[in-house]
Amino acid sequence: MKKKVMLSVLTLGAVALASCQSPVDTKIAETSSTGENGSNESVIESSEEIESQESSEQTSKESSEQPSEESSEESSTESSNESVKNIKKSFVEGNMTDFSKYEGTEHYVKVSTVDELVKAIEAAKDDYTTAWDDASNTYTQTMNKEGNVSVIEITQDINLGYNKLSSESKASSVTEDYCRKQTRQLKGGYSQSEMLKENGITLVKIERTNGLKIYSKNGSKLTHGGFQVSMSSDIEFANLEMDEMWQWEDANTTTPSFKVGDYDVFGWAYFKISFSNNIFIHNCSFGKSYDGQIDISDSGYWTSKGVAELRAPYGEDRVSNITIQDCDFRAGSDDPNGYIAKMMAEIEEDYQANLADLTKCKYQYYATLRSHYNLTAEQIVKAIALNQKKGFLCGDNSTVKDYNYYAKINFDRCRFTNVEDRLPKVRGGFVYMSNCIYDSTTYYAARQILATSDATKIKNYNNKYKCSDTSQGIVGSFEADIVAENCVFIGIKELIKNNETYKDEYAQYTDKQKTGGFMLINCLYDEDVTGNYTKLDTIENPECIQGINLISVEEFNWHNAENERDIQPDTLDVNSLANLLTNCGVSK
Repeated sequence: MKKKVMLSVLTLGAVALASCQSPVDTKIAETSSTGENGSNESVIESSEEIESQESSEQTSKESSEQPSEESSEESSTESSNESVKNIKKSFVEGNMTDFSKYEGTEHYVKVSTVDELVKAIEAAKDDYTTAWDDASNTYTQTMNKEGNVSVIEITQDINLGYNKLSSESKASSVTEDYCRKQTRQLKGGYSQSEMLKENGITLVKIERTNGLKIYSKNGSKLTHGGFQVSMSSDIEFANLEMDEMWQWEDANTTTPSFKVGDYDVFGWAYFKISFSNNIFIHNCSFGKSYDGQIDISDSGYWTSKGVAELRAPYGEDRVSNITIQDCDFRAGSDDPNGYIAKMMAEIEEDYQANLADLTKCKYQYYATLRSHYNLTAEQIVKAIALNQKKGFLCGDNSTVKDYNYYAKINFDRCRFTNVEDRLPKVRGGFVYMSNCIYDSTTYYAARQILATSDATKIKNYNNKYKCSDTSQGIVGSFEADIVAENCVFIGIKELIKNNETYKDEYAQYTDKQKTGGFMLINCLYDEDVTGNYTKLDTIENPECIQGINLISVEEFNWHNAENERDIQPDTLDVNSLANLLTNCGVSK
């Protein structure tokens, strides 16, 4: 039987933290376990056993939360000025299973097709019951049947496209047509490329799963799909390449039912994470996506009856820890044989074929950019098609105390290329970024193309069109707090801001509640891609960056009871990051 952690009774105030161990630093290395011999305490499988063992489990839980003298001394040595004893190098450190123990067992599955992947994810799912008690304001979870798969090794590239799935995989609860929800927009004149029609897009759902690693030893590529992780814990993704989840947004009419160029028709992202804890994504590479690249939302599954009863991961409460490490976020590829080049060539062919009567063009927005704003096909590709519009949304609901406040996310040793916005955008949660490069050099040049052509004023030509040259980095609001340490930012116009509109529905919030906090430590900033960097360090100089509304150094908070540092990743030489991060991402 597969061993898993279990907390029988969960209260709104309980926070379970495992003991501290070092995170993975090397390619595809295994993460540390939380218990002896790489396993946790055995699962209680009946309500009778839950009742009889409640007391002993609570004692064990309290004991596990106390750091050893040795770990306390190490923490004190590493950070003598901090009083928080359990300082980790990442938010998932010490909380992840050592999945290597499953190799050679029935819980380790190799897959080479999408059908095999779907079946393996189905087999990993737990069946448990969550019951809420109004009198005590707690909920009790009972395991009915554990999932039987703990590791899925992907051995070949897989096309996840929904239109390529077998009828059996389409019928599975694991898959969902990622285009189906947007039928209204599609009926409103949305122009689908032949590539989208051929492949489709699939949402692969990992739900109610406790302890699963999906990885590839050879860096397999997954296309035309993304993962939704919900009601799950202890989930790891490693050494995967994900790409081809983008579609040029356009319409065959000048009066579509959506705003063309806003890229809000589809909510595609490579990862959608919600109501989950201890999620570890590392050594992965990501191409351009339609909406964001990773979206994290609704971490507060503990807050109310309706949420806790349906959405709480088994054995988890309150905190949502997520670590993204050694990943490469590449935006679009300019490969002349790549899928973006092929898609844009199809659109240009349509334009050329209808020069005599542009009203017949399938892609009216594109035709306007070409004919009215005199942009060349190459300029459109460089200025619009290749750049990543949105990066990372951490908290999609403004009611931060209900949903997002306890989300704790860290990015370490990652590279972000030509992302226009959301690096990240945080509503209410806590994000720590360390040893990362945010390089928007190419997008900086693209913004000049758009400005020179006046294409950014396209909404004046047609209020259903949008062409933005937005360039934003760290965006925080609603008591969000963000730290950037040893990071390099290149070509970003507005490095830090709060961009909420605060319309009438936000009238109940005070300015303090709307405000975010930030801290910069030993960061370098080159706004205009000149090669000349300004050092930003708000500890040394709190006023090193100014003119920011509703996000400030003064409002910064560590999001713990002591309001003290509880994370300290190893730091690299900030002046050498470009060389040090050359090989981050997938390893083939």
